[in-house]
Amino acid sequence: MKTKKRSTNRRQSESRNQAKPLFKIHPIHRTNDRGEIVKTYWRIDLGLVDRGDGKGRRRTYRTFSSETEAEREAERIAKQQTRIGEDAKRLTPEELKDAAARAVLGGKVAFLACAQFYLQNAAGEDGEITVAELFNNWIEAKTGKNLRERRLKNYRNSIAKFADKFSAEKAQQVTIKHVDEFLDERASTVDRDNHRRALPNMFNFGINRRNIRFNPVAAVERPVIDKHGVVVLSVDQARVLLKSAAEIEPRMIPYFAIGCFAGLRPSEITRLDWNRIDFEHRTIEVTGAFSKLRQLRRNVRIEDNLLAWLSAHKPATNAGPIFHARRDEGIIRNKAGLSRRGIWVQDVMRHSYASVM
Repeated sequence: MKTKKRSTNRRQSESRNQAKPLFKIHPIHRTNDRGEIVKTYWRIDLGLVDRGDGKGRRRTYRTFSSETEAEREAERIAKQQTRIGEDAKRLTPEELKDAAARAVLGGKVAFLACAQFYLQNAAGEDGEITVAELFNNWIEAKTGKNLRERRLKNYRNSIAKFADKFSAEKAQQVTIKHVDEFLDERASTVDRDNHRRALPNMFNFGINRRNIRFNPVAAVERPVIDKHGVVVLSVDQARVLLKSAAEIEPRMIPYFAIGCFAGLRPSEITRLDWNRIDFEHRTIEVTGAFSKLRQLRRNVRIEDNLLAWLSAHKPATNAGPIFHARRDEGIIRNKAGLSRRGIWVQDVMRHSYASVM
């Protein structure tokens, strides 16, 4: 009998607990100018609720015109919460984790979209590779691609700085923030843009090798570069340049003369051999191996002024590379007053040939 009485008491206690309202219901009175109550509303205090608008949890109320309606709504919400709690007890641990993840998202992003984002940005088959390792693998692959040494050197000089700065970082974890931080350290806008254009090569290599899944440089905006027009040398500046070469290192004269009076690029001149200069037919043969576009071959005409300079300084055998020394070039340009910033720019001799010479 004691057991039966204890069971009955427990049911009565549960019934009383269920009868207790879970939410506070209180009246809101509207009065007239004399302070007399003209209308009464009934408000349910739902407590702190996250409304999914990104503003966090806030005190939330619901207002009704009668106490009966307010009590009915409070009872409905209480039953709903009780049912949700009972359902949650039946969830597996994995299902509870999913539910928690959805609660964090707050309905702002679809759960499927988050899963897809994770798959797109998670590490590849070799996701533990560092930036330094990725750089070394990329340079090794480029070395075997028959690239010219100058291009390899440019790659090393530009991208090696990035690899040194973030050497220990996982390549997959490099973000736009890392790239912007590196580019912001460049000395000029042009230097920033040059590195921005070089960096994607390494990351695209990593994507192809399945080391990483995305290229963080792809979303970096290109800097705005002020364009000042094409810089060219005047006839007097070219004359002073050749005169300075004659005084300091006469073997440099063919290099400057071909650049100013034939319009070859500096890289093409330094790879040019005297046996490619035909004095009889007055042409310079620029083969694909020497040109910027390696598949093209072209003949450049030798004008009278260039013929005079080359004839006076050609070697007896008419063979061998065109002489060039970077140190001598700098000294000659400095003596000619052409070393100041903005005067001697890339391909200035080629542009001068096309515009003035």
